Amino acid sequence: MFIGEYSCSVDTKGRLMLPAKFRELLNEENFYITKGVNGQIDLYNLENWEEIVQKLSKVRQTDEKATKFKRFIIGSAQEIELDSHGRLTVTSTLKKYAELSKKATVIGMGNKIEIWDSEKLDIYREDEDINEIMEEIDIDF
Repeated sequence: MFIGEYSCSVDTKGRLMLPAKFRELLNEENFYITKGVNGQIDLYNLENWEEIVQKLSKVRQTDEKATKFKRFIIGSAQEIELDSHGRLTVTSTLKKYAELSKKATVIGMGNKIEIWDSEKLDIYREDEDINEIMEEIDIDF
């Protein structure tokens, strides 16, 4: 399970070093990176990626909205691997989509990892009211 939040640098080639804990959990050579629905990049191991593809493969082709969502997630995906230094390279398309600059925030979200431009994440979080969100989704602990 991916948990925690980490800061990392993005070099001019779009490479970033994943936290050691995440690299250990991604103990596979290849994994999948795609657009996230909030302007971030999502990273999945093979098992979790296959679950997503399986769910999305069940949508009716005649359902235009579902097909657009499927295209958004699967169509923007790339199979990638870490280089010999443990870095992943974000494609230029995904780097542009996520507006990744020199500083990124990597967040473990259970079944996936989110990669955010740090400034963009700060702006996104400005409007968060966790208590209100908890009420809306009816969760208490």
